[in-house]
Amino acid sequence: MELDDLPEHRRRALLWRYAMELNREGVADLVRRANPRWCLGQVTVSAEPDPVSVAVLGDDGLHHLRVGDEYMCAQARRRADAPGLLRHTKRYGWWVDQDGLVVSEPRGPRPRGRGSRLVRERVLTVRWTIRLTDTVTEPDLVPYRMRCHRHYHWPPLRTTRNGLGRVRAALIEALGDRCQTCGRRGEVVDHDHFTGFVRGWLCKFCNHIVDDCPHPAGCPFAEYLNDPPATPLRLRHPKASDDARKPASLARIERLGYTPFT
Repeated sequence: MELDDLPEHRRRALLWRYAMELNREGVADLVRRANPRWCLGQVTVSAEPDPVSVAVLGDDGLHHLRVGDEYMCAQARRRADAPGLLRHTKRYGWWVDQDGLVVSEPRGPRPRGRGSRLVRERVLTVRWTIRLTDTVTEPDLVPYRMRCHRHYHWPPLRTTRNGLGRVRAALIEALGDRCQTCGRRGEVVDHDHFTGFVRGWLCKFCNHIVDDCPHPAGCPFAEYLNDPPATPLRLRHPKASDDARKPASLARIERLGYTPFT
């Protein structure tokens, strides 16, 4: 399998994806040595329906996601816990110098100290409990600010008040609510970063790795990329214009000497 076996738009996308790490020959070698198995060969999709998800309002004013019998934001229950009580734990960290002054925000790598000053990490673990109410809502109707943490488990907000919500609604109406590559629950509007046009509706896992596919055909990712299912809809991602202005994109443009964005 050679790089030139890929369709032109996929060959261009792979060269762009690895522009900061590999030259053309390096990308060609990557494709040449790619595992011949399907990209999703190790993924099994259960034939059972997805567990029922509901959002339950707590006395803290936030909604807590329950999938099946498990609350995604809560810690393990204790035997003495009363019914409807949820225990929460959240870890906060930040960087301080030797005088205890904050030198960096919680996220990110360890910053450099000034001169001989040492930088240390400070960690605070907060624990609290909430009690659930009888108010139950569909999870995709709960605004982001009203959701308890661990947003990864929550479905996208169902709305047509903004551009992305309208695109999401059009995709689900035309293609269904399942991921177009693996068949699991879809969660992300996937788009071509060069043209800005929407390609399909994917789960978060597939959306993260689909562009790494090196196969010209015979693979769920390859079939999806060669003929994106949302192409006939001619939907443009509302934030597509942001792609060309991202620091990573600007670095690639400088490295390659051209821009692939249209």
